[in-house]
Amino acid sequence: MIKKLLATITVYGLILILSGCKTSKWDSYLKIANEADWSKKEEIEISVFDSEITPEFTVLKKGRNYVLEIKNFSSDHKTLLSSRFWNSIATYKLSTGTGDLRNPLFTTVTVYPNRHIKIYIIPVEIGTYELKVSDKAICRIRVEN
Repeated sequence: MIKKLLATITVYGLILILSGCKTSKWDSYLKIANEADWSKKEEIEISVFDSEITPEFTVLKKGRNYVLEIKNFSSDHKTLLSSRFWNSIATYKLSTGTGDLRNPLFTTVTVYPNRHIKIYIIPVEIGTYELKVSDKAICRIRVEN
């Protein structure tokens, strides 16, 4: 129990440190996320297993509200790396099931075994991005108009 609490505090502490690194770009992204109508959102589920992510490819529309629910079905924690993707979206909140963090900025997301998180996002920049867990586990996300 204490180990899980310390891990959660560490993640929140890192996110809070990164949240302090704001520029005018991030200020505009925060405004986009905070002014959005979150009653109108589409939910996208991303499942992470020991050596794969499903779906392997997802298309998002620029300016629409999404909730990415990332579920870890593996026996180990999984970190999704993609600073390009995380830096191209406006983030409203990250929900762990035990609490929410408003307007986080981050470059990686870690989900513990048999847990899930929800990230409320609005894609802002068009492009194709990769969420990587390993060389074998990649989810490509394309943001288009």
